[in-house]
Order: sequence, then C-alpha cells, then structure tokens
Amino acid sequence: MLGSSFQSNKIFIIDALDNSGYAAGERLYKDCIRYDNIVSDYLTANTKDEFVTLLENINLQLKNNQQILPILHICAHGNESGTGLVLPNGDCIGWSTLKPHFANINLQCKNNLLIVFAACKSLDSIFMIENFKAAPFYAVIAPKDDVSGSDIVGYIDFYREFLSTSNITSAMLKLDATGQKFKLVDVLWVFLLSWRKHVAFYDSIPRYKIYKRQIVKMQGGKKAIPGLSRAQTNSQVRKKIDKTRRKIFKEMKEEFFMIDIYPGNDSRFPVTYEESLVQSQPPLTSTLGKDIVVKTKKNKRNRRTS
Repeated sequence: MLGSSFQSNKIFIIDALDNSGYAAGERLYKDCIRYDNIVSDYLTANTKDEFVTLLENINLQLKNNQQILPILHICAHGNESGTGLVLPNGDCIGWSTLKPHFANINLQCKNNLLIVFAACKSLDSIFMIENFKAAPFYAVIAPKDDVSGSDIVGYIDFYREFLSTSNITSAMLKLDATGQKFKLVDVLWVFLLSWRKHVAFYDSIPRYKIYKRQIVKMQGGKKAIPGLSRAQTNSQVRKKIDKTRRKIFKEMKEEFFMIDIYPGNDSRFPVTYEESLVQSQPPLTSTLGKDIVVKTKKNKRNRRTS
C-alpha cells in the first residue's frame, strides 16, 4: 500500500457521553491535550441537533481559516448495529447523516481530516463511503467491536505519543498493545477496496458480452468486425472495456481524493489504474507511518466551549 502525508495543528474534542461514563473526553482534554503544543477545543453535545451544529461551526471555522488542519476526536456511545452514535438524550445519529458534515470539513482542509472515535463499533463508520464522491475523511481510528471505559482512556497515551513523536504507528501501539481493538483506516485503503468491489460487480454482469452484442448490432448482425477474425474482434472488445474502465477510474480518483479541486493531492495519492486491479484485499493497517506530521504552535491558547 502506498503511504500519503498528513498534517495537523488543531484537535476538536466532541464529548457526547452521559455522566455515567469515564468522562473520557474531559479527561483527555485535562490530562493530556491542553498540556501539549497544539491548539485544542473541548466541545459538548447532548442532542442530535447540538452535534450537527458543532460540526457546522467547525466547518465554518475552517472556511474562515484554511490554515487549520483538524483532528476530530469524538467521544460517544456507538449503537448496537454499528450504524451510528447514541447521544446523551437518546438521539441516534447515523453515519449517513454525519457523512456530508464530515465531507464538508474534509473538503475545507484539502483531505486532511483525521477522525478518532471513542465509541463502540465505530469502525463501521468507514462504510459511510458508499460511492466515489469526495472522501468524508482522510483517515479514521476507531474500535471495531465493543470497548470499555478503560480502553477509551487509553487515547491519552495515544495522543502523548502522537504529539511528541509525530509517528502514528508508535502511537497506535500505545493505544492498543494487542492490536485487536482499535484500527486505523485511511482513504487510500477505502478507495482501493471500493474500486475493486466496483470492478467485481461489473465483471459479474458480463460486461464483455454486453459490449460484444453492441458491436454485433452495429455490424448488422455479424459477429466479427469486418476485416477481423472473431478472436481479433474479442480483443477489440476487451480493449474497449479497458479504455472505458481507465476513464472511469481516473474520474473517480480525481473526485474522491479532491484532485479536481486540489491538484497537489495527485502526488499525495499516487495509486495507478494497474495497482488498483491487484485482486488481493488491502490489509486493514495503517498506510501512514512516519509520513504524519503534527504542526504544533507553542504558547497557543486552548479554548473550552460548551
């Protein structure tokens, strides 16, 4: 898997847990982040409307200051089905609802949004990508299954390591020594997996036969292009399929990685059409490694907002 660069200079902690929890978001803010050389905001939400308003305000903040490169750290309960979050007042907010808000924020920061979930079964949030529209995040860190309060508090060690070394690989080891509960998934992984599913779907329809029928129809019922044998006709059909698929891949890649808006992203996500056709499923591991850079600013005043 190809790596890609990532930068961050601000962390937004959104605490949407009730009082029965470990106060993970507030502890993270008090015990770790506000002591490091990075700007951080502590925000709270009790309802779906409040949660959405926070995301809209963050998006506006980035729109007014495009130098902000954010991490969203979200503390909440995940629902049993893994399809979204449960807020303190009982509201459920699904990934489909959150997707456009995350996408807007990610667009403002040029595909640099890291979302860290402290919520059970929140790794399923990566499936909010249902098509090849602009990616709603650069990367997600989240637990695949249920986690305890003590597991979530482990994010304190994660951030201490991450902010001091800029190395997300070593930070992930601090978060989860067993490597079983928390996973990091980036957009390159999601794009390749989605593209291969797209290719497999159309291959299952036999696209080859569809194109061949079209050629036969154009040739007045003849099963070969005039002057070519059937084998040569089949070769032409395969070339047509490949040409069409290359065009679709290019269009999807440019929109997904925002290359059509930010041309510099082309070098950040240099996956090629040929690489995309490798049939093995990409491993569910970090592709970021030491490429992550945390831009810290000393003596910045951290803000706490309710």
